[in-house]
Amino acid sequence: MIKKIVFIIISTLIFSQSEAQIYNIHNFYTQNMFYYAPAHTGDKEQLAAFADYRNLLTGIKDALQTATVGLHSPITSKMNIGGLIKTQRAGLFETVSGRLDYSFRTHITDNQLIALGINGGVMQRNLNVDNAIVADPDDPTLRSEERRVGK
Repeated sequence: MIKKIVFIIISTLIFSQSEAQIYNIHNFYTQNMFYYAPAHTGDKEQLAAFADYRNLLTGIKDALQTATVGLHSPITSKMNIGGLIKTQRAGLFETVSGRLDYSFRTHITDNQLIALGINGGVMQRNLNVDNAIVADPDDPTLRSEERRVGK
């Protein structure tokens, strides 16, 4: 019995001192402006990492699914860097993208600052024809390269 009480007290102390989520509102897109604008890189003034998964219209086959992982942080008092990886699937279409962000932030008065950001990235879009419903299954346009050659 004493072990249980000690465990509960220690667990309560550990979890009351930890902070696992900065964004406590369910609409993630309006809370994480880094997702949209590279000028918000490092805007939390500390290392910020996040992961997001959205399955829109649950229960409907081939509905939009999005998964995002990102990280951004200041590297000096004025320079910040970050990165974002995103996958999206909607029906037959699959997209994977990644980007790197850089921002420069400086104070123009004691209460105001200006931030300039730039980013660059890559994107790959695929058409997954494995689940396609077609009138002619022997159409060579819908076959993978291995099937066209006859392997």
